Parts: sequence; structure tokens; C-alpha cells
Amino acid sequence: YRVAELRQENCLALFVLLRKLLLHLGYVRDILSELNVALKAVDEHSEANEVWLGVDLQLQTLTDAPNESNVSSYVCQ
Repeated sequence: YRVAELRQENCLALFVLLRKLLLHLGYVRDILSELNVALKAVDEHSEANEVWLGVDLQLQTLTDAPNESNVSSYVCQ
């Protein structure tokens, strides 16, 4: 009985940490997105803009995670 309870507590703690990580990745993505806009304003034909846009799109893929219920049901199985 205690083992199952500990497992559930660990699962919930892991889920909370995962949510915090996704939140921070979202902040990083937002910062890079703003940086990308600033770079475009400086020089629309710069190769650097393409690099930043690529990084931003990759981060968007990372942070477009399943919703919380999907994550918790996946993690807590």
C-alpha cells in the first residue's frame, strides 16, 4: 500500500517538474521570438534571421507539448 502511495507522490512531483520545464521553455521561445523580430527589423535580408527563425521553430516544436491531462496520464501510468 505504501509503495503505491509513494509511486503516486513521485509521479505527481515529476509532473509538476515537467510543467515547470515546459513553462520555462516557453519563456525561452518567447525571448528568441522577440530577438528574431529585432533582427528582422535591423536587416531583413540577413542570413542570421534565417538561423534565428530556425531555432525559434525548433523550440516551438518542443514547447507545443500535449496538454496537462495527456502529460499526467502518460507520466503516471
